[in-house]
Amino acid sequence: MACGGAAKAVWTTVAGDNPNHYWDWHHAVFKQQGSKGSGWAERSKLLDITERVGIDVNKVKSNIDAHRKQFERQVSNETTAANQASIRGTPAFYIYNRETKKSKTIIGAQPYSQYRSAIRSLAK
Repeated sequence: MACGGAAKAVWTTVAGDNPNHYWDWHHAVFKQQGSKGSGWAERSKLLDITERVGIDVNKVKSNIDAHRKQFERQVSNETTAANQASIRGTPAFYIYNRETKKSKTIIGAQPYSQYRSAIRSLAK
């Protein structure tokens, strides 16, 4: 299962009791992230991270097994929506001026000046 599906399984496992625990997992995954095709997001490695941050790995495994198709469908739908909006990375911000109907998309971690410039350009 891809990392997106694992993230959904972790979220549904912790959301009711400790939603902040998801962010511990998320940050740990980002620290371990490798290049595409390097195997960093294999199931066993993601489950190791899950256990390391103190999330019940057996509950996450059960969640993955019980909801795999649902999670894969959700990730696929989200990917399709992002592609249709020309979003190719994270984080992504869509800034929209309702009056002029103009918009800007900012992709990736950007300095404040990028946001300021985008907002100002849409205010004209």
